[in-house]
Amino acid sequence: MDQPRKRTSRQVRSDQPASSRTTGTGRQQNAAQTPPQRPAASDYRRPAPRRTNDAPARRKRQRPASSRTVSGQRPRPPQNTSRPVSAQSRRPLPRRDGQRPLGSRRPSRKLPPAKRRPSFLKAHRRGLLTFLLILVALLGVGYFLLTRTKPLVFASDKYGISAEAAAQARRHRIRNVLLLGTDGRNNVDGSRSDTLMILSGDFEHKSLKISSILRDSYVSIPGHGYGKLNAAYSYGSADSAADDQKIENGAALALKTVNRNFDTAMTDYVVVDFSCVIKMVDAVGGVKVDIKSEAERESLNANVGDINANVSGHAASGPVRGIGTQKLNGVQALAYARIRHVGNGDFERTQRQRAVLNQVFAKAKKLSLIKQYKLYKAIKPYIHTSMSGREIFKYLFNVALIRGAGIKQQQIPDSNLTSVGMLRGVSYVFPKTLENNIIALHNFIYEEDYTPSDTATGISTHIQNVWPY
Repeated sequence: MDQPRKRTSRQVRSDQPASSRTTGTGRQQNAAQTPPQRPAASDYRRPAPRRTNDAPARRKRQRPASSRTVSGQRPRPPQNTSRPVSAQSRRPLPRRDGQRPLGSRRPSRKLPPAKRRPSFLKAHRRGLLTFLLILVALLGVGYFLLTRTKPLVFASDKYGISAEAAAQARRHRIRNVLLLGTDGRNNVDGSRSDTLMILSGDFEHKSLKISSILRDSYVSIPGHGYGKLNAAYSYGSADSAADDQKIENGAALALKTVNRNFDTAMTDYVVVDFSCVIKMVDAVGGVKVDIKSEAERESLNANVGDINANVSGHAASGPVRGIGTQKLNGVQALAYARIRHVGNGDFERTQRQRAVLNQVFAKAKKLSLIKQYKLYKAIKPYIHTSMSGREIFKYLFNVALIRGAGIKQQQIPDSNLTSVGMLRGVSYVFPKTLENNIIALHNFIYEEDYTPSDTATGISTHIQNVWPY
């Protein structure tokens, strides 16, 4: 069987056209005659698609890894190794009118330095400086007014202030306010001040002081002779028709009576009723007291029933079940403070009142400023005072600055400087002497010695003549 012959490299296929049948010499001649072709522009850079207003902008396509820069060098365009590249093909390609040809360098030209926009602080430094100076001045004046606690008081017949008492008050950063607690029961005719206290904000020695004045003290009441201290409020409010006017006139006469007899220099008062005490105790979460005996517990519960029946504006309270340390709500705390016929009469009564008020103040001092303000808003409707809103804020602001201070207590007349007796069928507490009690009071409040005024000395002499010891 015949084997097919192998075709050599010089043999040509019969089906190939004659024009392509060339020899090696012919190929060289054709290559010499054919001019070098210019590479396509796509070999260098693909032109970006033209954007139109209708078509959305396309995202910039990421270049292939072969065309990315290496070490900050610009990638070289791909070379067509199959064909020779002439010098003419390396010229930068022309672009559209107004654009720089591809591959050409941007001409270097010196631009003028750009003007830096001034900063906000530099542009407005004069206005800001003026604003800061005004702000610092206002803060300084406000702090001075808020922390200025030296009372500007002078001798005044309106308030019953002597020249000696006014001079002492101006030397110290101590603010004294008279606190009056009135009987607000519906079944009681007239007005009486069952509680009289001097509240001292001692911003000089960083402490709060409470001085209880016995309501049965034998004193001189301006325009009404001599009598019990709590009668001054009743005398002042007797001739007034409106409730607010009664409170104002009664408190004014009580304030003048205390200043005149004890040589104090107070110009402001705060009047609270039974409802205010209830709200105040409930607002701080109650108080803890020591019920000493079964008789004291029974008297307390009797007062609870009286308050539930005759004081409006609060929920009824139940009785106290045991003796010893007991936590009391507002009604029970008020009933405890009104116990009088158990123990040492009015002396222990004022001790109970100070115990309740002391705990209320101690708990209120631990509250934040916001909660203190809420407490003030809760009891404000039940308070009548001669102080303005600015003065109240100033007083509370200064009290908040002495948070860590303790609360000191005193009773006037002092228990060692008193005598209890009946005069014309009425029980009184006689100071012995009034001068000695004035010196003791001023040592407690101002922590310095004091010489009573001539007016106070004259009242003391009269009491000694009426009730010799």
